[in-house]
Amino acid sequence: MMKKQIIIILVLVGSFMGSFMGSFMVSPVQAALWNKVLAIFDDEVLTLWEVQRELAIDQARQRHSLSKGISSSSQEGVLGDQLKEMTKKIIIERLVLREAQSFGVGSLSQNEKNIFFQKFKNVFSTAFEFKKFMEDYQWSEEELKTVLSRSIIVERFIKEKILSAYIYVTEEEIKEFQKRNKSALTLKQAKEALIKSRLQENLKDWIENIKRRSQIKTLWE
Repeated sequence: MMKKQIIIILVLVGSFMGSFMGSFMVSPVQAALWNKVLAIFDDEVLTLWEVQRELAIDQARQRHSLSKGISSSSQEGVLGDQLKEMTKKIIIERLVLREAQSFGVGSLSQNEKNIFFQKFKNVFSTAFEFKKFMEDYQWSEEELKTVLSRSIIVERFIKEKILSAYIYVTEEEIKEFQKRNKSALTLKQAKEALIKSRLQENLKDWIENIKRRSQIKTLWE
C-alpha cells in the first residue's frame, strides 16, 4: 500500500514539474525567430526579439495594439519599414549613449527613472494590461527603466551638445532662404527657420560621424 502511494505521488510530482517547466519553454521555431540577428555593431548584437520588445514600447506609447510575439507566417510583414526604423533607432541611441557616457552624462537619478517609468505605465488603461505587457515581452521593472532612460539621456545630450550650439547666419543667407521658402516668412521667422535647419544638418553630420567610427552591419545591407 505504501509503495503504491509513493508511485502515485511521484507521478503527480512529475506531471506538475512537466507542466511547470513547459510554461517556460518556447517552440524551436519561436526560439530561432527571437534569436535571429538583425544587426551587429562593434561588440554588440541586436536580435529580432530585442527589437520587437522595444517596438512594443513605441506601440504602447502610441496606443497601438500590442502583439504577443511574431509567428513565422507574419515574419515577412514584421521585417518591414517599422522594424528597420526601430533597429536603426536602437543602434543610434546606443552609440550616442556611449558618447554621452564619455562626457559623464550617461545616467539618470533613480527618482527620474521612477518618474519616467510611472509615466509609461500610465499609458495603459488598467494594471492588468500593463502586467500583461510586462509578461508578454518579458520585461523586468529595472530593465524597462533602463531602456526608457536611454531615450531621455540621448535626447538631453543631443539638445545640450548639438542643438544648443551657436549658429551664425548672415543677412544675405537669411534673405536667400526667405526667397526659397514657399511659405511667407518674415526676416525673423526666416532666420529662426534657417538656424533650425543648420542645427538639424549639424546633428545629422554628427550622428553620421559616430556611425562611421563604428562597425555596423544590418540584415538589410
